[in-house]
Amino acid sequence: MIVTSAVEIMGIGSVIPLLGAIINPQSLLQSPRFFMIFSWLNISSEQGLAIGLSIVFIAITLITNILRLLLLWSNTRLANIISSELGFLAYENLLYQPYEVHISRGLGEVIHGILLNVSIAASQIGMALTLINATILSIGILIAIIFFNPYMAFFIGLVLSLFYLFIGMIVKERLHRNSIKHTNYSQSVMNSVIEGLGGIRDVLLDGLQQTYAQAFIKKDYLSKRALGNVQILGAAPRFIIETVGISAIVIAAVAFSLVLGDPLKTIPLLGATALGALRLLPIIQSGFYAWSNLQGNKTALNEALVFLNQPIATSQLSYPRQILKFNNSIRFSNVSYRYPGQDKNSLSSITYEIRKGDRVGLIGKTASGKSTFMDVFMGLLKPTEGEVYVDDTPLGYSNYWEWQRQLAHVPQVIFLTDTTIAENIAFGVPKENIDMERVFVAAKIAQLTQDFKELSKKVGERGVRLSGGQRQRIGIARAIYKNASTYIFDEATSALDVETEKNVMDAIESWAKEDNKKLTIIFIAHRQSTLRNCNTILELENGQLKRVGPYQEILGDSI
Repeated sequence: MIVTSAVEIMGIGSVIPLLGAIINPQSLLQSPRFFMIFSWLNISSEQGLAIGLSIVFIAITLITNILRLLLLWSNTRLANIISSELGFLAYENLLYQPYEVHISRGLGEVIHGILLNVSIAASQIGMALTLINATILSIGILIAIIFFNPYMAFFIGLVLSLFYLFIGMIVKERLHRNSIKHTNYSQSVMNSVIEGLGGIRDVLLDGLQQTYAQAFIKKDYLSKRALGNVQILGAAPRFIIETVGISAIVIAAVAFSLVLGDPLKTIPLLGATALGALRLLPIIQSGFYAWSNLQGNKTALNEALVFLNQPIATSQLSYPRQILKFNNSIRFSNVSYRYPGQDKNSLSSITYEIRKGDRVGLIGKTASGKSTFMDVFMGLLKPTEGEVYVDDTPLGYSNYWEWQRQLAHVPQVIFLTDTTIAENIAFGVPKENIDMERVFVAAKIAQLTQDFKELSKKVGERGVRLSGGQRQRIGIARAIYKNASTYIFDEATSALDVETEKNVMDAIESWAKEDNKKLTIIFIAHRQSTLRNCNTILELENGQLKRVGPYQEILGDSI
């Protein structure tokens, strides 16, 4: 930016001798200021003077434009690199947030924040660089004009400064209002898309296509109109300033000519000043446009900063990770948990010990605290009161990661990617690192397939090509592939028929016995047949342990 500004000054300065060579070459040849330069360049004739200075002017113009191109390239590259890093940081920060942060946010809010607001914030890096560039170039050009004609420089600088200051004061509040509108409406658009596509089956069955389409266009139109207002307010002054600026140059030129009286002396100075002023107009306008964009996207910038500045779960990263072995038991000691913003505990004073190798069934009515119990068990939620101990070592941020490595969780709704069955079983493992034999063993135990070739079939987005039972069995196979020591089945067989469920559970027990695995398995289920292999049943009610006992005592023969 500084080098380009310096060359711009040279370009404006080269106009004076060039115009002097055209209008009064003899006066220029005899000038003491340029005599040594012309002698060194072996220029002594009027024709040689005109040709030489023309070549110099063209060369400086060429160098200036090359530098402008390099500046555009470097600014764009820098802005894109920063944009990519900002997106990465925001997404990384989000992934490292505690589980309770994730469950408190809607998907639309997160996607809008990461994909749109952070993208807007990143694009404003380019605008900030443009504003800095415009400032440096404007200062450089004004210095050049001041050097040649301080009175005209003062007049032109004053007119342009007052004009843009006046325009900025008028549009600043409007830019801010449109910034808020654009951000809010664009988030509504994002929510509309997520809701419509997320519930596409119901949308199709109930004929709600127009409802969601109209909700989309209404908010999207308002969002785009607010964005358009920002762009118009930023670009509009150009059409006025061209008239104002050129008029100021003409007035100043005429006044300067009348004062000096000799046109031959004033034309080179006026030419250089006019060139500088004409270069200055688009540069100042680009700076104003960049400033208006920064103002118009301030709301999105602030929301992006929320994602960028959220603590990256430093509690997870700053603590040294501890080795954690689960050899004997995991114990809840007077554990309570309350979700942020709630006035009632979801778990209250839970004290219980699960021995390694136990088969535990967790039952209770809806909202009894089963899911919260398991989230605390898995280290996704930290108790608000009490402690969870693994072999007498309290669970905390320093060892959550080690504990979770030993767990395999099978939820009722299985997340599937639009890849093959094998890739979904080995979820998160790079394709080239997948152990296909291990995948096949896991698929057989989960009663998913007996054919190795079946593993290469695509499942479709969110497993749309599979039945509910197949999706759940992929989830079970995924857990088995992880080869953990503790398994949590959260309504994980609800989509299976009783016979298939029995075969899957029997296969898991056989697999554990073959390898002498002392597996700890916890079942959350409403269907009592799922719990038939459990040696202990825990019944929760209103976040408290209501009953604890063997299967026969709690459930009897009610299968």
